Amino acid sequence: MVCALAKSPVHNLSRYYLVLMLLGSATFLLVVALTVWIGWKKQESVEISLAKQRVHEMALHLRTNLRAADDAVAQLAVWSNGFAHQVPYAGSSGLRRAVQQAMQSSDDGEFTLDALSALPAQDRLGQILGLSSIQATGTANGASHLDLALSLLDRLGTGQATSPFLRWTYFYTAGEDMLAISPWTPSQVLLGEHNGVRDFLHSSWQYYDVARMALPAQNPQRERFWTPAYVDQAGAGLMVSLGQPVYWDEHFVGVVAVDVLLSFLQGELDSFPDESGRLIIANQYGQVLADRSNLHTGRSAVPQLSSVLPDMPGQGDSLKALDGTHQDNHWLLLDKLDSPEWLVLFLLPREVVTTRVLAAFMPQLQLALVLVIGVALANFVLWRVLVHPTMRVADYVAHTTDEVAPPTPEVPLVWRPWVEGMVQAFVERRRLLNELEQANAQLERKVAVRTQELLTANKQLARQANTDPLTGAFNRRYLFDLLSKEAARVRRGAAAMSVLLIDLDHFKRINDNYGHDAGDAVLREFVQRACAAVRTTDQICRYGGEEFVAFLPECSIEGALALAERMRLSIALTAFEHDGQNIPVTASIGIAQFMATDTEHTLLKRADQALYRAKETGRNRCVLSD
Repeated sequence: MVCALAKSPVHNLSRYYLVLMLLGSATFLLVVALTVWIGWKKQESVEISLAKQRVHEMALHLRTNLRAADDAVAQLAVWSNGFAHQVPYAGSSGLRRAVQQAMQSSDDGEFTLDALSALPAQDRLGQILGLSSIQATGTANGASHLDLALSLLDRLGTGQATSPFLRWTYFYTAGEDMLAISPWTPSQVLLGEHNGVRDFLHSSWQYYDVARMALPAQNPQRERFWTPAYVDQAGAGLMVSLGQPVYWDEHFVGVVAVDVLLSFLQGELDSFPDESGRLIIANQYGQVLADRSNLHTGRSAVPQLSSVLPDMPGQGDSLKALDGTHQDNHWLLLDKLDSPEWLVLFLLPREVVTTRVLAAFMPQLQLALVLVIGVALANFVLWRVLVHPTMRVADYVAHTTDEVAPPTPEVPLVWRPWVEGMVQAFVERRRLLNELEQANAQLERKVAVRTQELLTANKQLARQANTDPLTGAFNRRYLFDLLSKEAARVRRGAAAMSVLLIDLDHFKRINDNYGHDAGDAVLREFVQRACAAVRTTDQICRYGGEEFVAFLPECSIEGALALAERMRLSIALTAFEHDGQNIPVTASIGIAQFMATDTEHTLLKRADQALYRAKETGRNRCVLSD
């Protein structure tokens, strides 16, 4: 006989230990991997935070440099807006004489201060391109736009630039009749390809952003503004302008502005401490102001951010939402200035971050590798020394039979006496278990037989308790239990319920004329015919003597009447036969439908009243209750 302990406790224990060892190893590896991953992410976050800090520091430094332009325009705007309320400004007498001489010598109503080129640079103060009509513009106290221009040039002078990247400071009049600019520059350089001063001034207000953005319709709040970048027609390179409208009370006078050379931005980019990645400065108009890659050096047009980064939005607010995200295998790091609304954009390659994290995280990785190798070696030793021999012993015991044992397993020598003793113990235990299993099987068979007998007896008792022994119909007790349950169901909203109260007419005569055996046979055959006349869901109950009740669930009074007629006809049309004698039988039937106010007794009482009327009106008929 083959061993019944094919899965002995020892065998199962060794298997469980193997599973536990594998699960433990997997859990350890998972913990190590999770620890490494968390540490890696933390180190990566440190690298990204460091890069963000550098971008932020550059943005702060850039804002500090641009404050010079902001301060210059703010001072000019304060002076210009309040100039009309000052005592008339005498200005530099030499500059005023130069303007008067230029206007007197003009034949076409246009004048410039090109004559100042003969003076030393420190005495030139500035250049004016204007029309002679400028003299007619003034206020009630005598201050004119020309007076404002002279005062501005007198204040600025030649050496007033506070930063090397501030190229020109100037004042445009809203009447398109004058430009005052410092430092002095030849009119030929300023006019460029324009046909004279008049055309230049008109075009400035039509096409120059610094003039158009100062107009009341474009700038009703009268705020300082930064223009889009442009290439200077005078050859100064890429620049932007910072301007502010000038108002005398509610009258728009013009705009004061400063031109900022953007060449200094390249130096800012070159001084950025992180040499990896691409560093770009862009403005709120989606223009690239500076690019550390120098891909746009020497171009005549201002590059758009969309052409540099085609997969990214070009507007500052849209880009700001991408700060710290992955874009095309790069980390996108941003910082935004408030005024001007420029962006410092740093595209740091992910492989650079990975290399830095790997260099910083190498000691932790090496430690994790040592731990993994150590755990693997420990598991291998445990497997070879303990688990594997134990499993061999378990297999040996599992395949040992009562007659023959398999070859001794390959186990360490010190294990062999223990293995032999264990086998003998398992053989004896197996014999006892076999005897116990046989006894249990015999007991289970006996219990099953007794249980079946008990179930059969219980079913017979239940049937005897609910049925009439003579007719086989359900008895009066079962009827009232059934009516009680169905009445509750109907009250909860179920379909209608009806009953038929049936009485065999002149049944006493049948007993008297044919004998009680014939009467009993009639009752039994009546039950059979009644069951055949009603539905399978309906039930026939003996109410007492020759009275029966047909219970009709989910049946209205109309359906109950149809069933009653069918039952009456099945009884009346075919005589009952007993011992060769034909016995005519008829039945009177009272019909009642359950009402919400009914109980079992009131329902049967109404059916009984209908039955009584059926008998009073001639028997062998069906009558509905009131």
